[in-house]
Amino acid sequence: MTEQETTPKTAYDIAMVKAQSEFPTVGKKATAGQGNFTYDYAELEEIQKAILPVLNSNDFYVEQCPTLVGEVGGGYTFVVRTVITHGLGHERAGYYPLPDPSKTKAQDMGSAITYAKRYSLAGALCITLVGEDDDGKKAQESGATVAPAPPPKVPKDPVQAAHDWATGFEVELNLTQSVHQVNAMTTREQKTLKRLAENHMELWQTVDRAIQVRRKHLSTEAAE
Repeated sequence: MTEQETTPKTAYDIAMVKAQSEFPTVGKKATAGQGNFTYDYAELEEIQKAILPVLNSNDFYVEQCPTLVGEVGGGYTFVVRTVITHGLGHERAGYYPLPDPSKTKAQDMGSAITYAKRYSLAGALCITLVGEDDDGKKAQESGATVAPAPPPKVPKDPVQAAHDWATGFEVELNLTQSVHQVNAMTTREQKTLKRLAENHMELWQTVDRAIQVRRKHLSTEAAE
């Protein structure tokens, strides 16, 4: 295919393959939680510093903003919309749901938006996040913040914490765009998935079904 025949979508795919090969590993340097539910996470600023220069050098730019999606008469959902656009015009977008702003304090909403941006960006680009200790407890609640904001609130009830983690995992799972990304995500969260199976079997079965469904859906899309 000549340069003149290259479509915007093809140019996007080629450039993304190159960019992903150049992404560095991002360390989980921040810690939140309490007791047995402490976990490490990568701050949004660290992820941006690591990957935006790579994206920009490959003719991509990223937009992330909170917005409303839906239809008139059908209700609206408050989300963070993440759009990755290539210089030739092709773009791909994803949405991460946010709490109802009418029922959420401003500080908690700010934390939720930061959380959504962080994991939408990492999930869409298949970024590897590596922690020194526990590589799994990243999504026990939707309010992890970047410094110097206060640390997120973590449920004291271990059952609720497990449900909150599973909810965050499934939201990120639905942002994946290939079976490879699903596999990378499950490998990254292997320790937490194992603990979930040991302590919350029914919940683990729900998460495992979601993983299999997502793999099947993406495999079908790739074959079409």
